[in-house]
Amino acid sequence: MGRRSGSQVSGPMFVASLAKGFQVLECFSNGRRELGITEISRLTGLEKSAANRLVSTLNKLGYLTRNPRSRRYSLSPKLLTHSFNFLNGNPVIELAMPRLVGLGDATGRSVSLCILDDTDIIYAVRLERHEFYHPTGHIGERQPAYCTSGGRALLSQLPRDVALDILERSDRRKMTPRTKTDLNELVDELRTISEQFYCVQAGEFIRNEINFSAPVVDGNQNPVAAVVISLLYRDGEVDELEKELMPLLLQTVKEISGALGATH
Repeated sequence: MGRRSGSQVSGPMFVASLAKGFQVLECFSNGRRELGITEISRLTGLEKSAANRLVSTLNKLGYLTRNPRSRRYSLSPKLLTHSFNFLNGNPVIELAMPRLVGLGDATGRSVSLCILDDTDIIYAVRLERHEFYHPTGHIGERQPAYCTSGGRALLSQLPRDVALDILERSDRRKMTPRTKTDLNELVDELRTISEQFYCVQAGEFIRNEINFSAPVVDGNQNPVAAVVISLLYRDGEVDELEKELMPLLLQTVKEISGALGATH
């Protein structure tokens, strides 16, 4: 959703063959667990012979696994090492983790930490509670920023022109009947979130799901992540839940931001 692919980038320092290799790896998304060469060629736009060479290389390097029966390929566990290296080397996650655990214990709700990546958010931490367990709620999951509470919390702290550019490039579809897609309405909401420093999003991404979020900022007041509390709800409960959860959420992001040097 809005991410730049290798075919859209160029320049004297750009290595096209490397970009094509990443294009192959990115084919394994949206539930595509196993792909053949023909499918990879179609998804990447590469000639079949080029796709075959790239897949063979990635297989030999250990990033793709070949099923000997179907002759199809899937991502290998080796890629998890890079995810671990990112999580282990990210100071925001290191500082946030004990506070996220504390927030989950204090509220009894599912707690997450997400970061912004172009028009999407990516979940870097997910502490799920049984009452709100998603079978696909894994670390690394992408969701569109425009209709998620974590995404809106992060966008609200960006310069207006930067946030507007992200919204304009987003595929603003109706995820549920409640999803806000109008650009002006979203800009107004970002203004409100910026003023109150938190976001409440009810039923816009998943029906009957409510999310409370607040941005984590660094010493330069740049948004680096958002903390999200997620739970199931019924109409009429929003105000009560907001009153119950927001003080704890805001205290948590204040502590994390303070540890990063923020003074707010």
